[in-house]
Amino acid sequence: MRILKLFLILLFFNNLHSQSKVFSVEEAQKIGINIEKLDLEYKSAVHIDSTKAVFRTEAQQQKLQESYIKLLQDFGSFLNKNNFKWESKTKCFQRIYFAPNGKIDYFIYNFKLKMYFLKI
Repeated sequence: MRILKLFLILLFFNNLHSQSKVFSVEEAQKIGINIEKLDLEYKSAVHIDSTKAVFRTEAQQQKLQESYIKLLQDFGSFLNKNNFKWESKTKCFQRIYFAPNGKIDYFIYNFKLKMYFLKI
């Protein structure tokens, strides 16, 4: 039930910020969203081979890290304002795919104990 509530909050948060699609891994698969295909279509933010990354320099990567931390902090603030409380320590797998303008195209997550490890 907590996962359903969290999903509804994620969906609401997503709609508030005019961003496109929030799905669990299972939901994405059911409607034909292929994560491996998305991984090919969207460039990785950072990569061991900098020619394959969006953020190539140390300065760009630092700014990315700061922005990502702010995204997570804003999401945490949103959850707090909506009285969401985690029942226990929770791990989350997430893949976030950004449009060139910085908006989120896809936010795909999994809160189950079984984590999904995908080829990159």
